[in-house]
Amino acid sequence: MRLNRNGSISPEKEERLLLLLSRTTLTPKQKEESLDIIRDGILWERFLSKVSELEVSPLVYNTLSSLIGEYKYIEDLIPRVYVDGLKRSYYLNASKNMVLFREVGRILSSLNRLGIPFIVLKGAYFAELVYPNRALRTMTDVDILVRKEDIKTCEALLRKSGYNPCRDSAPSDYYADLHHIVPYDSGDGLIRIEVHTHIVKPTFPVVLDIEGLWRRAKRVEIAGNDTLVLSPEDTVLHLCLHFCVHLVNGRSYAGRFRGMCDICEFLEKFKTEINWDFILKESKEHRMAPCIYYPLWFAKEFLGADIPEDVLVRLKGAIPFGSLEDRVLKALIKRFVFLSSDTEGGFIPEGFIYSFSKRVLTGCGEKMGFTGVFFGAVLEVIWAYLRAYFVFASRGIRRLSFREAGN
Repeated sequence: MRLNRNGSISPEKEERLLLLLSRTTLTPKQKEESLDIIRDGILWERFLSKVSELEVSPLVYNTLSSLIGEYKYIEDLIPRVYVDGLKRSYYLNASKNMVLFREVGRILSSLNRLGIPFIVLKGAYFAELVYPNRALRTMTDVDILVRKEDIKTCEALLRKSGYNPCRDSAPSDYYADLHHIVPYDSGDGLIRIEVHTHIVKPTFPVVLDIEGLWRRAKRVEIAGNDTLVLSPEDTVLHLCLHFCVHLVNGRSYAGRFRGMCDICEFLEKFKTEINWDFILKESKEHRMAPCIYYPLWFAKEFLGADIPEDVLVRLKGAIPFGSLEDRVLKALIKRFVFLSSDTEGGFIPEGFIYSFSKRVLTGCGEKMGFTGVFFGAVLEVIWAYLRAYFVFASRGIRRLSFREAGN
C-alpha cells in the first residue's frame, strides 16, 4: 500500500484489483474500475503471488473469468500463463473440496447417529451455503462446535474413523486453556478437523453466553446431513472475533483476508435477515465493540460490504479510546491483512502490529492512553528482539565452549 500526502493509505493497483475481484459479483462501477486497471496494466506476477498467499485464487478466478466472458478484449491484455494458473487453482480446490465434503458428510452422519448436537462453523458452512459453489471457498480444516460433555465421545469417534491427533500440533496440555481440543488429521493427512467447545478462547477478554449461541442456532443441511449453524447475527460476531483473536495473539494467518471476503459474502446473502440491533446490543453488553467495529469497517471500506452506516457510527461511539488510537489501529489492520509471510511488514515491525492491537482491543488503551499503549508496544518489541538475540548468543557461546573443551 502507498502512503498519500494526507496521511491516508491507498492500495497499489495490484492490491486494488485483488480487492475488486475477491467477491462473487461486481457492480457496474466495480466492473469499470477493474477494466481500467487491467487496461492500464499491472505486475501480474505480483498480483498472482498475493492472491495465492491470501488463499482467494478460486474466488478471483471465478470473477475474472466472468469478466473476460463479458469483455472479450481483455483476454489479450492478461498473460495467458497467469489466467491458466488461477484456473488450475480453482479446479484443484474444487477437487479438494469434493473429497473433503465426502469426508465431512461421513463424520456428520456419525455424529447424528450418536445423537451428539453439533454446529458447523465457518469454512464448510460457507462453502456449502454462502458461496455460489463449493470451489470458491478454500479450506484448511473443518471446524465443529460441540458441548464440553461430548468432547470425549467426539474424540473416540474421530479415532474410530481413522483420525489421529495431528503430529505438528502443540502438546495436548497446550490446549487446556483454548476453546478447542488438539486438531485431528485423517490417515492420509489431507483433512484436518478441529472440535471446538466455544468460539473464543477463555483468556480472550470477551465473555459470550455459549448456551445462547446454541439456542439461537439454525437448522440447515450440509453435505447431505441435518446440522446446525450459528444464527446470522452470531455468525457476524464470530467472524469479527475470529479475526481479532488472531490479530491480538500475533498470528499472521493466511485466512485473514479470506475472512473479510467471508464477511462481505455473508452480509450480501443474509442482508434481509440480519438483526443489527441485536449485534449492537451484544457488542455493548460484552464490551466487544472494538472487536466488531474494526473488521466490519475494513470489510466496508475496502470490499464494499453492505453494512448500514449508522451501525458503524454506533459501534465506533461505543469504543472507549480516542481518535489517535483509532487512526493508528486502522493503519495497522490494513497492514496486517496484506502482510507478506516472508517480510516483516516493511517499515512497521510485525511484532508492533500485534502488540499495539492487543493493547488497544483488550482495553489497555482506555487505562493507559495513547502514549502508554504506543511505548508499551515499542518496549515489548525491543524486549522480544533482545531476548531472541541473547538466546542466539548464549547458544553460540555454548557451542564455542564445547569446541574448546574438545580441543
